[in-house]
Amino acid sequence: MEQEKKEEQNGFKKTIIKYSIIIAFISACIGVAYYFLISLPEKQDLENSTACQSKASDLYNEEMGRNSLFLNNTLHVVILEPKFQFVKDMNTCLYTGGYVNASTNEISEFIKDAQTNEIVAEYKTTIQKGIEFSSDEQRSFKEKQKELFF
Repeated sequence: MEQEKKEEQNGFKKTIIKYSIIIAFISACIGVAYYFLISLPEKQDLENSTACQSKASDLYNEEMGRNSLFLNNTLHVVILEPKFQFVKDMNTCLYTGGYVNASTNEISEFIKDAQTNEIVAEYKTTIQKGIEFSSDEQRSFKEKQKELFF
């Protein structure tokens, strides 16, 4: 009787050990899966966003240097507020910006790939008598901008 009890207890202990090993293995698998499926991609997204911000800021500063803001001590060009974004689907950094040229009444906006400096989309228009006329080109640009940046 006592022998049977000991064997039963040993069998119970072995079962507990087996289940403990299985639970530990499953927990380790969940931890590894979490790291590779959630944590690592989030870290990569953060690194991409940081690199994008840096590269696009360099482009913006280049743009500021290229456009003379003042002509005869009068504000000549107004640089539009830049926006930067890493677009995961395209695996690239996009930068949108532009300027208003007060002397020519021209508005120019663009979307550039910050990594290649290639223009993805752009439009230019002229303000006449204080009124900016909307064009198909401008509407198309704004739709593309909204699609990529919002």
